[in-house]
Amino acid sequence: MLLELFSVIARAAALPAGSLDHLAELAVTVERRGPVDAALLDAVEELTASYAAQFECAAPEQLLELVRAHVNHLGARMDRPMSPALRARLGGLAAEAAALAGWLAYLAGRRGEARSYLSFARDAARDADDPVLHALALGSMAALLSAVSSGAPAGSLVALRLLQQAVALLPAHGSSTARAWLAGRLAAEHALVGDRQAFGRWLGRSGAALAEVQPETGRVGVFDGRGVLSFWGAGGIGWDHAAGFGGAVLGDRRALDRLAAAAAAVAAPVGRSNALADLATAHLLLNEVDAAADAAVRALEVAAPLGYGARAQRIVGLRERMPDGAAGVPALDEHLLLAG
Repeated sequence: MLLELFSVIARAAALPAGSLDHLAELAVTVERRGPVDAALLDAVEELTASYAAQFECAAPEQLLELVRAHVNHLGARMDRPMSPALRARLGGLAAEAAALAGWLAYLAGRRGEARSYLSFARDAARDADDPVLHALALGSMAALLSAVSSGAPAGSLVALRLLQQAVALLPAHGSSTARAWLAGRLAAEHALVGDRQAFGRWLGRSGAALAEVQPETGRVGVFDGRGVLSFWGAGGIGWDHAAGFGGAVLGDRRALDRLAAAAAAVAAPVGRSNALADLATAHLLLNEVDAAADAAVRALEVAAPLGYGARAQRIVGLRERMPDGAAGVPALDEHLLLAG
């Protein structure tokens, strides 16, 4: 069985992006293992990394099915006898997997399931005494509650409270990607509630943290610059996106150019679709309805091969705020019909 687990590690690490063909088979191998030991957790870590590597290129609904089973398996393992060190490591892996499941559920349009998984991730990270992972789980919960994602203006006030709790958990040094992302999210949320001064302050902190981010090497983590936080890798697209979105929300028309450039620079379909939806939101906040409709259509076109899910829900919310007579609206309505 030990040789079989080493085989899992090798095969999981070799999977190409976008490939789900062998992940279910690898998961069965991991689940058959009896006691919780270091070899098992090495295999669980690589399997979790393989799921995370598919985040930006696989259909969320399909990947969610695999990750959901993975979280259930890890949760069941938590009740078995093991040393405190192994329990803490297993708890951290369960938190990572649950956070990934939460993001996938959100992208698939399953908001209730997303909240449940992220709550589990928060609790598991706290119990594992992992402040960085705890902070990232809180930041993920804030992202789902934001007015941008939920369509509810009060959502940004709740998101701000969660993000402030998250930042307070982070150590002063290290975790540069996490600090850059959380500060960037705080900047955007402050822009949404109209606080220009706080927007500038948190954007500056995000940029300072981003300057410390190094190119990612080794396995793909759920929350590194190639997983859920792929915007916030060493390339800095995430900061440009936050600066452009926040600036546009606060009425700076020139910021739209930065936001559009950031959206165009995102290659992976999940990230690009979400970036285009943010661009549509910014245009609409500036009363540029035709431009908003055009960006919304492009967001749906990019999302189509992977399933519409949350992107369609967001675009429906934007469409409800557009006048029927605007020139770009009929094309958007046609795409929304296709999205179901």
